[in-house]
Amino acid sequence: MQLTAVEKLMYEVMKAVYDSGIPISFKGSMVLRACLLEAGYSEEMRHTVDIDANWNTDTAPSAGQMTESLEKLCKRTESAYM
Repeated sequence: MQLTAVEKLMYEVMKAVYDSGIPISFKGSMVLRACLLEAGYSEEMRHTVDIDANWNTDTAPSAGQMTESLEKLCKRTESAYM
């Protein structure tokens, strides 16, 4: 089974977020799909177009905190490709 360009990009985003240390746990179809592919499951699976995640903290972050964390990630990722 081949990944679409969108799926490849979503996995790259998930990896960058994970590598950045932002306290997020990924869940849902993208994670299930990755597990099934790694296990050799080759039949057509449900297509997904989003990334599901939970923020891992005792208190929920504000929208501003989430935005700030993701903006920092984008800047680090941008500078890595320049």
